[in-house]
Formats: sequence, C-alpha cells, structure tokens
Amino acid sequence: MKKIILISTIFFGSMAFAQEASKVQSIQSQSTVKTERAMDDNKRMMEKITNELELTREQQELFHEIVYQRKEADKKTLSRSNDRYTIENDKELEKELRAILTPEQNKKLDALKEELKQNKESQ
Repeated sequence: MKKIILISTIFFGSMAFAQEASKVQSIQSQSTVKTERAMDDNKRMMEKITNELELTREQQELFHEIVYQRKEADKKTLSRSNDRYTIENDKELEKELRAILTPEQNKKLDALKEELKQNKESQ
C-alpha cells in the first residue's frame, strides 16, 4: 500500500512539474512572437520613413545608426517592463532624426506622423 501511495505521489508530482514547464515554455514562446512582431513593425516603419522622406544614402546610414543606438539604450529599461520598443513612440529618436533632415523632409515627417496618428485613431 505504501508503494502505491509513493508511486502515485511521484506520478502526480511529475505531472504537475510537466504542466508548469509547459506553461513557462508557452510564455517564452509568446514573448518571442511579440519581439519578432515589434522588430517587423520597426523595420516597416524605417522603410516607410526612408521612402516617404526620400532620405539620401548618407541620411539612411545616419538614421539606421540612430535607431540602433536608441534600441540598445532602451533595452535595459524595456526589459524591466512589458513595453516594446517602437520607433513612432521614441521622442528622442525623432529629435535626432529631425537634426539630419532638410526643412522639406521635416515637413514630410510631420505629414507622415499625422497620417500615422489618423490611422491609429481609425483602428
């Protein structure tokens, strides 16, 4: 009888452990999907900004470097929260981007921001 109780305890204990491991794996998988989605969104936004503002090759290189530096700087902060890095919410990035743009490109950026704002509001 003691053997049956012992075997049952071990069996049910291992089942509970397996379920907990499955939950952890599921949470990690969801986090990976969110990260990949954020990376795709940011890549699309970078392409849109590059195309809409007609950035020169030099401006593109500077823009990509600025984005990279901002993402690296925000990694530590965001790792402690549930937020994800998005280009359109980064005010410091916008300030640095505007510094490398021509006045005409700055106007286009204003129009692009307004378009994005309207798209968000309509969703």
